[in-house]
Amino acid sequence: MFFEGPEKKLEVQFVKKINLFDKSDAFFQGLVESSGAQILSTFATGEMKAYLLSESSLFVWPHKITMITCGQTGLVNAVKYLMKFYEKWDIEALFYERKNEYHPELQSTSVTQDMDALKLLIDGRVLRMGRQDDHHLYVFEHTKVQKPDPKDTTLQILMYDMDSSAVHALRQPDVKSKAHIEDIFKESFFDYQTDDYWFDPVGYSMNGVSGESYITVHATPEYPDSYISFEMSQVDQSEAESYIHKVLKHFEPGSFDVIYYDSAGQPLKDLDLNASIRQKVFCPMSSGHGLSFYQYSKSPNDFAEAHVF
Repeated sequence: MFFEGPEKKLEVQFVKKINLFDKSDAFFQGLVESSGAQILSTFATGEMKAYLLSESSLFVWPHKITMITCGQTGLVNAVKYLMKFYEKWDIEALFYERKNEYHPELQSTSVTQDMDALKLLIDGRVLRMGRQDDHHLYVFEHTKVQKPDPKDTTLQILMYDMDSSAVHALRQPDVKSKAHIEDIFKESFFDYQTDDYWFDPVGYSMNGVSGESYITVHATPEYPDSYISFEMSQVDQSEAESYIHKVLKHFEPGSFDVIYYDSAGQPLKDLDLNASIRQKVFCPMSSGHGLSFYQYSKSPNDFAEAHVF
């Protein structure tokens, strides 16, 4: 049975008078269900709350939400849900991402429909990072922020075409395989409090929290449409290459994309990752972030431009 691994992502930053920790569990359950997902488990620290979902993850801080969903979820519906409780002026920034999918024709909405729906809800602009007929990322951006918090950086590693021992472990999740996967993340991210879930028959999700920072991993390892995503917040650009190497050495993807939001507005420097750069795109964002999109593979170098609508 096919399952769409590539995710949609929503990040909403509220004005300081809004405290999301005042909201009940029912509010977040409604938020998640509006997109077509369910809450599987949750844990909280003093700084944030982390929810594992049937389709990926939700992270909540006092003034911000980050929600990631995969499969056939309708994440724009989560924006519609939030707008029932808040006004436009309660939102300082809103970002929505949609990655190219294996089978976009199976989704409940198209990218165009998502972007049009968002424009009806709140002012913003749409970016496409990468070529339309290759790996690419659509981003909707609404912001009143001109200078982001220096810690507001995010690293995403989106991996395809994998055949490593770790991926075989994900495809055959017995007791030994599960221990192998869990050891990988304990070794590399030992200072994170983690929560994970193994899906039946296959599939794996993990959330990790350290202070205000998170990591999250989502794996749909079925051949031939294998896909694993890794995301980490508060990653300084000087540390990005080290973290990417840690992840790549375990999953050994044949191709992978790197997305980096830089709070200083700078492009991500070229990295030594033993792979060719197929696409390399940078776009300054209205929020003050610099958004970099790299597609790596064994193909010869090829470059693309950012497109602003």
